[in-house]
Amino acid sequence: MTRFSSSLSVLAENVESHSGQFSAIQIERLKALREIWRSLLALLKAYDGPLRVDAVDKLKKRIESSQGKYQSLASVAVANRKPNHTEELEKLLKSIEEDQNGVQKALERRERVRYQVAQEVRIAWRWSTALRVELADWAANNSAHFEQLANVWSSLKNALVISD
Repeated sequence: MTRFSSSLSVLAENVESHSGQFSAIQIERLKALREIWRSLLALLKAYDGPLRVDAVDKLKKRIESSQGKYQSLASVAVANRKPNHTEELEKLLKSIEEDQNGVQKALERRERVRYQVAQEVRIAWRWSTALRVELADWAANNSAHFEQLANVWSSLKNALVISD
């Protein structure tokens, strides 16, 4: 009986120490990692829409057509020009310049978005690596703990078999 009670006390101590190792702090760390992945997915969804609606291609086509119009208006002979010919040319030049600025801003925005997404992915990858290490440690601790429990149960079994 003494051996049996001492084995049960060792078993209780092992279970108590093991439950203390996987504490609320580790659970909170796992929740934080989960939140990082959720925020990464939200970030990708948030940037997916604006990148699809990007107006760069439309603006480039409009620039090409405006430049074509400008070329044709500029090549009109002086005798055939309308009275507001210079105003139309200036209007086309202004339109082309605004569209080029729009293209430049959209391309800069694309780069910023790509950089931000890359940074978020890098951070999520780092946390993913930390999670793998954390889970590997937890699995190693659990396997060692269950080996100890198996040894305690084996000694209990041996104690009970000897006393029969």
